[in-house]
Amino acid sequence: MKQKVTWFDWVNTILIAILTFVCFYPLWYVFVVSISTQTGYYADIYHIIPNSFTLASYKAIILDKFIFRAFGLSIEVTVIGTILSIVSTAMAGYIFSKTHLPGMSFLYKAALFTMYFSGGMVPMYLLVKTLHLDNTIWALILPHLISTFNCILARNYFLSLPASLEESARIDGATEFTILAKIVVPLSKPILATLVLFYAVGYWNAYMGALLYMNESRMFTLPLVIRTLLMGAASTDMQQNEAKQKTFTVGMNMASVFVSMIPILLIYPFLQKYFVKGIMVGAVKG
Repeated sequence: MKQKVTWFDWVNTILIAILTFVCFYPLWYVFVVSISTQTGYYADIYHIIPNSFTLASYKAIILDKFIFRAFGLSIEVTVIGTILSIVSTAMAGYIFSKTHLPGMSFLYKAALFTMYFSGGMVPMYLLVKTLHLDNTIWALILPHLISTFNCILARNYFLSLPASLEESARIDGATEFTILAKIVVPLSKPILATLVLFYAVGYWNAYMGALLYMNESRMFTLPLVIRTLLMGAASTDMQQNEAKQKTFTVGMNMASVFVSMIPILLIYPFLQKYFVKGIMVGAVKG
């Protein structure tokens, strides 16, 4: 029997279509402007349908050593930071899941406290300067190594795993590190994939750390370079680039923004199947 379509279904469809357009249009706008010529850009203010085509902006990005270096540095920070964060978060979440250990309840509440109250930007800046981490990639990684929220998700997921698996491993003589590495982690792909996405997006898009701790242009990450481009505060290195000076500035800025989205857009489809399961299990179990 064919299901009857009600007015409620039509309203939902229209609202979802509008929401989809609102979410997709900015991305499409950036892409269209990035492939437009200067004449085509001023000929259409909405940029829904491209009326010109050029790859000059993307060519300028490839030739611009400043942007290319920033792109490589962002990849380095994201890869190293995500790996270290996943390892640290998995270990911390595994420890917090052992509620029978003495003092674990107090330590868990202390970790929760840091999620709502932090020392602030100034103390963190002074700490980074004191440890001489400024102008190094560690200033962009160590302050954000473990997210309390992500640690809670990992803990709750570990609590959902059958305790009998660990007990059997202990009977066979396995250590805690062996249990974590060979039993818990392989069974925790959904939550770990979710945390990889969270950390990777966070490291890739973060620019405040680079803005605060990096004084040398060679240590600028891609988000900071894009911010500099969009604000019109071009550095000396970029001003000396002849290819950029001959390129449509707005188009190059939009091309930089679009290129910065590509890595996340590429990894998201591979992690999407784990995302919902990891979030639901990690958030529900208390």
